[in-house]
Amino acid sequence: KLNIYGGSNYTSTTSNATTGTATINLERGMVGSVYGGGKGYGTYVETSYIYQKSTTVDYIYGGAYGDTSSSTDKIATVKTSNVILQGFPVVKGIYGGGYYRQLVETSNVTIENGMYYEVYGGGIGYSDKAVAKVGNSNVTLKQSGVTNIYGGGNKFSEVTTSNVELEPGGFLIPNNELPNSAIYGGGNGNFANVGTANVTSNLESLDNSIYGGSYYNVENGNSGGYVGATNVILEQGRYNKVYGGGYRTNTGNANVILRGNSDVTTIYGGSERIGDNEKTTENKDGGHFYETI
Repeated sequence: KLNIYGGSNYTSTTSNATTGTATINLERGMVGSVYGGGKGYGTYVETSYIYQKSTTVDYIYGGAYGDTSSSTDKIATVKTSNVILQGFPVVKGIYGGGYYRQLVETSNVTIENGMYYEVYGGGIGYSDKAVAKVGNSNVTLKQSGVTNIYGGGNKFSEVTTSNVELEPGGFLIPNNELPNSAIYGGGNGNFANVGTANVTSNLESLDNSIYGGSYYNVENGNSGGYVGATNVILEQGRYNKVYGGGYRTNTGNANVILRGNSDVTTIYGGSERIGDNEKTTENKDGGHFYETI
């Protein structure tokens, strides 16, 4: 399948691999992967825009296609990535960050319309020596549906600060396979780490769970994504289960804050299944809940 890059293709003879603004409009056809950045460790894009309208796509990456080693100090970079989802579904996954060893300073993923599978604010790396990095990730769910949202990235990724905003009209699509449909402030998979994860919800209702931390479907959670601090803020709406931590992962400080007329059945200060939390705070600034654990 065709792959699309917003930036340059770096080779040893490339003299200038810098791009100012890269804009990709996906309006028809079928493609494999789309990258807002370039291909190779010497590429740089100031700002990337990917508008997904009516194209069938396997993967979308706001960042670049990086390399699989750390043999050079150079790194594929996108300063600011913007992925705007406006209609047709992406088949497999959407990332605000990039693929393999690369850097996105700020990623923005906005889900404006349509229904999608997995959405990540971060990227996906290759190994502990080829990590996909994002400084600040921002994922906004508007009047759309998604199976899973991760403020962080997939395996071997790092996000300094993740922000997930859930607006009225957004909803989760049921999924009977693991991971079950949910919202995560952290990442998914081994070593998908986040410094601070923030989830702010203005949804009307959510039967699925919200996790401040990461997801890891392995009994030994030590290799799962670690989140240094989580802040789950419920501004309004009705919720079933809210976790300050993650799913089989460890979290530093976990904070759950209820405001306005938010209504929660059960709040768990820690993680689901296994996982350690250093400190948990539950702040009832309005709203009410029935059970805390």
